[in-house]
Amino acid sequence: MFVFLLRMLGVLVIGLNLVSAGHDLQNEQLVLAGRIVVVCFLFEWAVYLVSRNRYRDKKRNAMSIPLPGRK
Repeated sequence: MFVFLLRMLGVLVIGLNLVSAGHDLQNEQLVLAGRIVVVCFLFEWAVYLVSRNRYRDKKRNAMSIPLPGRK
């Protein structure tokens, strides 16, 4: 889990650095590359949050199923 969060932070930092360098050098290609990396970061983070919530829901639903012979 920690490694995943560290990797995600690294991706965000790389994207923001590309955007910053592109603005400093007035290079639109660097800015575009940085924006694409940041959008990929946001997409990956959203997928992570959705999958984590689904896992929690499955776990919660599995615990709420009554055992046979019990009411």
